[in-house]
Amino acid sequence: MRRLLSGQLQFESKRTTTVGPLKLSNQSAQSSWCRKIPGIVHQTSPDLLLNPAHHAAIHTFRDMNPGIEFRVWDDRAVESYMASSWGTHPIYKVFQGSKYGQMRADIFRYCVVFETGGFYLDINKTIDGSLSELLREPSDGLISFEKNLSIYFPSLTAAARLTCPHNVVLQWCFGFVPGHPILGKVINRIVEIAPFFSEIVFNRALGAVVGLTGPGSFTWAVHSYLAENKPGGLQQIPPDFDGRGITRLPKSEDAFSGTHYGAIKNAKILTLER
Repeated sequence: MRRLLSGQLQFESKRTTTVGPLKLSNQSAQSSWCRKIPGIVHQTSPDLLLNPAHHAAIHTFRDMNPGIEFRVWDDRAVESYMASSWGTHPIYKVFQGSKYGQMRADIFRYCVVFETGGFYLDINKTIDGSLSELLREPSDGLISFEKNLSIYFPSLTAAARLTCPHNVVLQWCFGFVPGHPILGKVINRIVEIAPFFSEIVFNRALGAVVGLTGPGSFTWAVHSYLAENKPGGLQQIPPDFDGRGITRLPKSEDAFSGTHYGAIKNAKILTLER
């Protein structure tokens, strides 16, 4: 974290005359990557114009990960990808019927990493360090946990295979090989339970979104997988990537507009076409 903040301050001092937002672009890998999980990081943002401080913090992380290719997706690119790659899959109807951008970003992250492999990382968060330092060989999956406790306990079999069985599995960053069963499970889980969320007015949107597309379903998928399989190549890192996680980059709130779904009450989160 110190390196990130240092890089950010250096950037700001060099750009004291910068007023407007800066465009975030894709970036090719600058060096070789020798891991089972592909060296690709996917990130999403409503558009790709970011506050200079936010832009600088993202590039500091990129500088620490020269072997990684970075792909950034705005809302139009996400919609285009989902229509072309998942348009015939039932998950696309859930994607289309989702009323909040966070839900669509949740679904997209599972789908794109399932197809291409690699990593997903929220645009307003980062990890202080290189992904290659975190990964051990031959990992085919990389997860970490929230500090928050889960409201339910996994099966005894899964609990014995989890390093943090009491905690929610975070999904603001993860990495997998293409086609990993955990991602297949979470995609199918969302499809299966979506009808129970459609057209329902929830007193708080937050809990419903978390339960349908967010950490609730992702945690369920990890627990389900470990109830059936030994961890094997699934690498589990202590909460918040063992303290390296930074959950709010400077000025990252400027990338989002409108009321956050966490503040919305008495509202529907999903409408499925019949």
